[in-house]
Amino acid sequence: MSIRPIGNRVLIKTPKAEEKTAGGIILTPSSLKSNPNIGEVIAVGNGEDVKILKTGDRIIHSEYAGTKVKDGNEEYTIIDFDSVLGIVE
Repeated sequence: MSIRPIGNRVLIKTPKAEEKTAGGIILTPSSLKSNPNIGEVIAVGNGEDVKILKTGDRIIHSEYAGTKVKDGNEEYTIIDFDSVLGIVE
């Protein structure tokens, strides 16, 4: 299956938190560091606003934005362009 957002929506993937430190210490789920408000653009819809984004961009989005979707074993989030706060450069 392939997911393609429509309109002014963006398909993003949020990076997983590291489960082990550089020194080899295994982290418990409560101590994992992750920034769930940053995601990598996987695909963009055909709306006018989203044309400034391209595949591979890292974006900052609103905390509770989007809808989680699964494609096989991969988990993605589809968010409205209005929830995009900035591009990480």
